[in-house]
Amino acid sequence: MVKNRLVFILILILITFTLNTPFSYSKEKIIGNGIWIHIDTFVERTNAEVEELSRFLILKDIRNVFILAKSAEGTLLYKKYEGTLRRIIRIFKDYGIKIHFYIPITIDPYFLKKNPNDASFHSPDGSHYYPYRDPKLRYVNLTSERYLSYIKTIVRELILNFDADGIQLDYIRYPNIYYGYSEEEKERFINKGGNWNRILSIMREGRDIFSLYDKKDIDVLLWAETRSEIVTDFAGKIRSFISGISSQVMFSVVLIQSGSSFSSYTEKGHDSYPWGILHFSQNYEALSKLSDFVSPLAYHKNYGEDVNWIRKIIRNT
Repeated sequence: MVKNRLVFILILILITFTLNTPFSYSKEKIIGNGIWIHIDTFVERTNAEVEELSRFLILKDIRNVFILAKSAEGTLLYKKYEGTLRRIIRIFKDYGIKIHFYIPITIDPYFLKKNPNDASFHSPDGSHYYPYRDPKLRYVNLTSERYLSYIKTIVRELILNFDADGIQLDYIRYPNIYYGYSEEEKERFINKGGNWNRILSIMREGRDIFSLYDKKDIDVLLWAETRSEIVTDFAGKIRSFISGISSQVMFSVVLIQSGSSFSSYTEKGHDSYPWGILHFSQNYEALSKLSDFVSPLAYHKNYGEDVNWIRKIIRNT
């Protein structure tokens, strides 16, 4: 476990526990510490209603509000609903509630409409012998310096203009194993000693790359390592940028739960470590070292699992 950090587990509200004490949880009561909200929810809500919500949150010991700053389609919501946002921030802060902004990374059609050359590359498939740029212009190449600069601009505005207490990177990952085959990613992989043509062949032929990971296939292991380092590098650059603006602003990331698994693909399939590291490329240990806290996504009854599955993710994280 990562020491001296908070781990937030998202269900209806956020379960929180500190990691500088022995792991424990109560079977009688779940202590909520944060909620995620959308700004447009409050457009027609009165100040009195927002104040009532604030009192309820404090009553339940929920002292962190995470506000969606940019939609999955790329709309800058903090600009679109600026008046409403400033109003609710003032009220929440009057009640001592901290304001975090969460920003989806990787998926950004709005940005790609203006910068199509920064789209991610899809793997070879039955229709394409070589990698090809995302035809839907939906997923961003995480090695793009232009996109990194764009996210930094958003972060700066949220901190300086909206008094953010925290910045959270959501979707800081690859969408799946089929994206991320640009020249930049290829070069990093080859520099590690990986056989690029073999990786392309595995994808082109539709071979079971997850089982190959179980078998410790060297090229597959290096490919997973390359991709996870790219994700970590992006997060690290944002973390450093935030620290350069203010040491008081918290930094966090949202994690896919499979990255916390210790199971092989053969054992657990989509809830296994190979599934998580190859599809999403989130290295829990590396990302947590950058973060003040992390938020593994653990939804009740996801994959048909019960609450014990959530407890397992808490322990593993």
